[in-house]
Amino acid sequence: MGRLDNYWRINEDGDGRIDLAQYVKESGNKGETSVSYAMNIANMVFLGGSMGLQTINYKEEMVHYEKFNHETFGGAYDNFKYTTELKQDGSGINFKIGAILKPIDPLRFGISLHTPTFYTIRERYYRCINNAKNNGNTYTDGEFEYRYRIPGKMVASMAGVIGKFAIVSADYEFSDYSASKFKSVDGGESLETRMFNESVSENLQSVHAVRIGAEGHLYQYYLRAGYKFSTSPYKSNVQLNSYKNNTVSGGVGYRNSNFFVDFAYTRHTVVADRWVLPYGLYNYALNAPAKNTIARNNFVFSLGFRF
Repeated sequence: MGRLDNYWRINEDGDGRIDLAQYVKESGNKGETSVSYAMNIANMVFLGGSMGLQTINYKEEMVHYEKFNHETFGGAYDNFKYTTELKQDGSGINFKIGAILKPIDPLRFGISLHTPTFYTIRERYYRCINNAKNNGNTYTDGEFEYRYRIPGKMVASMAGVIGKFAIVSADYEFSDYSASKFKSVDGGESLETRMFNESVSENLQSVHAVRIGAEGHLYQYYLRAGYKFSTSPYKSNVQLNSYKNNTVSGGVGYRNSNFFVDFAYTRHTVVADRWVLPYGLYNYALNAPAKNTIARNNFVFSLGFRF
């Protein structure tokens, strides 16, 4: 579940000829239902696979406001408001396969491959322009459906067991975001989807991520901690130089021969610029970006019984 609220305003220059204000609100959720199968070969090779059914829901509301009040404009005192609303609903499917090799008891190596996720998404939008001087509204709305492919990824991992008290692990993850692709519902490529695909290719790139973690236990109590860092999915020519993507996690648990209980917490943060006006329309001093920090907090509680 996620939500983002932002509000900022800028002036074109110091005498306030043009005041700009913008308000953005985002909310949504993403879920997955997974069916998995695994097998063990001589306690040395472990194989597994799963099918994931995805659901997404997203909503964005934006209000952009401009006010003109200076003699440069012939003494006009006018304002302009542009309102948009976007709703998205979608479902998708993907598959995962993986293997773990344990050559000796304290050491494990793993690799997994995730196929692209194939989504079908329906969008509904509404746009309205209000001009106070002309005292009128102009609006448009519509609905359309398309297919969207999120790129797959490869994960390599290594873990070491320290006696009977702790385990330390490290993962490397690779995904090529430029391989994302839009298609029409019939599977073809329209003019719009071709433009989107060209934009994806020009602006996105491969992403490398590293995760490290550790788990220790004393008697029947367990304690876990982890950290993840990801490189930027945007190419260097995209004006998001401040982009940062980090995840920290922790958890506690209790286990015995009859049942187990676990609690885990994950905090994912993304820091990036958002521009009120298209970058390059004005210089940086006149069109300063908003510094966005998007945080997502996940809490997971697990309870299980052994029979």
